[in-house]
Amino acid sequence: MGGKTKKKKGSNAATTTTTGSGGSSNSQRSKINGNNHNHTKTTMSSSSSSMSTPFLLGCMIMGCLSLGIGILTPPIFQAASPTTNNNNNNNIGQWVMNVHQVVSNLLQQSPQDTIPSQMTTTTTTTTTNPRVTCTPETLSHFLHVNSVPGMHVICVTKPQQSQQPQQVLSLQMFQGSQIGRNTTVTLKSSSSSITWTMISQTLQDHLQLRTTDALHQPWALFDTLGQKVITEVAPGDVPLRGKRLSIPRVLEQLGMVLLMEGGQWVWPGVHVGYKRHVDLYSIMPSAKPKDVDSQTSTTTTAILETLSLTPLVLSVEGFLSTAECDYIQQTATPNMRYSSVSLTDADQGKEASEFRTSQSTFLGSRGDSILQDIDDRTASLVRIPSSHQEHVQVLRYGKTEHYVAHHDYFNPIYYTQDPGTLHMIRNGRRNRLATVFCYFSDVEQGGHTVFPRWNGAPSPHDFGDCTKGLKVKPQRGKVIIFYSQLADGTLDELSLHGACPVEEGIKWAGNKWVWNEPIEFGG
Repeated sequence: MGGKTKKKKGSNAATTTTTGSGGSSNSQRSKINGNNHNHTKTTMSSSSSSMSTPFLLGCMIMGCLSLGIGILTPPIFQAASPTTNNNNNNNIGQWVMNVHQVVSNLLQQSPQDTIPSQMTTTTTTTTTNPRVTCTPETLSHFLHVNSVPGMHVICVTKPQQSQQPQQVLSLQMFQGSQIGRNTTVTLKSSSSSITWTMISQTLQDHLQLRTTDALHQPWALFDTLGQKVITEVAPGDVPLRGKRLSIPRVLEQLGMVLLMEGGQWVWPGVHVGYKRHVDLYSIMPSAKPKDVDSQTSTTTTAILETLSLTPLVLSVEGFLSTAECDYIQQTATPNMRYSSVSLTDADQGKEASEFRTSQSTFLGSRGDSILQDIDDRTASLVRIPSSHQEHVQVLRYGKTEHYVAHHDYFNPIYYTQDPGTLHMIRNGRRNRLATVFCYFSDVEQGGHTVFPRWNGAPSPHDFGDCTKGLKVKPQRGKVIIFYSQLADGTLDELSLHGACPVEEGIKWAGNKWVWNEPIEFGG
């Protein structure tokens, strides 16, 4: 039932409405920082019992989607057992539930919203700092059936009845980017402008944000293209489209923003099989370098396909050209050596070959226009500056060669006897955030990348076992992105992965590690 909120007299106030199942209790107190702020009561709201025209349209859309599900096919990746195939089918079912719930939920919240006639599973990101209005269609590209730790979607509007645009601001917050788990807060200030302190305190209170400390990055707000626009420790005004604007004005101009508690962009996976079009030369850098040979670098757009949500694994086919793959193999060959590993305290004294039998070398991009262009495209792909990247580690796996399941991050509790590693990761504040894993060759048989803890499976007894989990087949020019950290900045144990033995042929691949802070490894 909808409820009325009684407010005490004062200059600043916030009205809160909560819907959905998660996060907030039926009745709670919210406090907004500012002059003479008021406490307001949060009430649960429900949809009207009347059959409105938008409601009927929503029902028609859901019925058509259900009827059309027979033409949908599962995403293309290899599952190692019948159990994982069943999970894949469940994920497709989750996608249908996702779209249905977006329509239903938004109808319940805003009965006057217009529902688009067609909802797509792809979105193109090309415009810098776009204005995005929260609609069922736009929200369907960012919301999930299950909560995503540390990732929140926020819709910002100025109520039409307001005569003073910077003194009334409405924030609709989807906690955990989850469908139906949303709260709306209206900030009002009659004596002064709404401040960043008021906004950030509202976000902290209603999204239950962690307090930043020495071991965690400050959270940040991003536009829907993945560009960081506001950090937790924000100045009075911030740049937007060539101007410096107040933060309330910036939020109003953007319409929809995403909050990442870890402070760095993580692509919303949405559902298995979801595809997102990304312009690689719209953000970092803003234009394709003119001195790069067009025959070896033709990729200007990428299609990210979600292979898994737990852990988050995305795939991009054709990210690298055949000429680039050949160039990297030829450049790396003279310096290939059998790979080393970073040993934890418990593994000190063991040989690297007990874990990894490949050959490898690092290639720096300084002075190399081809490698520099790949660095730039990688930065734009993950929406994190190239200053956060390590040099590409080129790998060569011969027949039977492999790498047992491992994590790419450095967990400080396993390196207490290694002061060098602890210094490098600043005792845990700085770490590898994502891996862009490149395939420079096809492989006749074997050589898959395996994620044994796919869909939350327990830790394997045998870390060399390649019979269970998500398996990604090597494909020349393809890259996969998987995240070592969740959006809230915590290490993701489900990101455990390994390189299955090559059975026939040779596997050329590469690691491009991306950190949550700038990292410097020399030339």
